[in-house]
Amino acid sequence: HTDSNEKAENCSCCSKCMRTLMALDSMDALKGYSSVFNMTVFYKNIFKYKCQQRLLYLKDPFAKDNIDFARQNNKKVPSFFIASIVCFSDTLFILFRKYIKMFLGKKTYDRFKKLVKK
Repeated sequence: HTDSNEKAENCSCCSKCMRTLMALDSMDALKGYSSVFNMTVFYKNIFKYKCQQRLLYLKDPFAKDNIDFARQNNKKVPSFFIASIVCFSDTLFILFRKYIKMFLGKKTYDRFKKLVKK
């Protein structure tokens, strides 16, 4: 937490920022950190992040801690079903990329990726 004269910049959307912001949100403490985080970016991404955390609950200790902490503080957490629907396209894309890479081979896949980025 910084003094009002200091200005710190955080991306407010990477996993570290979102994990921190979700915990602050669970404590109703976001207001005190608006000079450190971009709340517009956070609010744009929080629902999807909560869905991802819900899906990772049994695999990722950070996700488990954040979901449990939110629940302890009576914050709503998406159900597994809703989280699955929200994250379905991401999962599908990851599987698609994996199979394309397997089909093309790593070298060809990497060249293809470079071409697509141009």
